[in-house]
Amino acid sequence: MTPKVKLKQRRPANGHRVLNRGETRTNDSTKNDFGNSPQRWKTKLEFYLKRAQELVAAGDSVAAENCFQHAEHLLRLIRDA
Repeated sequence: MTPKVKLKQRRPANGHRVLNRGETRTNDSTKNDFGNSPQRWKTKLEFYLKRAQELVAAGDSVAAENCFQHAEHLLRLIRDA
């Protein structure tokens, strides 16, 4: 039985990442990781603020700051909607 050789994947010439089944992902400013619904943004905002408060109480200031930054981004999305 011959051993399988893993080939190193290269990015295509256009610089986009190749996803499964030949799909490509670009940095499209109209899409974001939070979905496109303002109601979903509000739900995620509440989640990140609550999680940040829990992390502050637990003494993890780095993770709390990360959650606060996510919340701040969501506030900007809601404001601009």
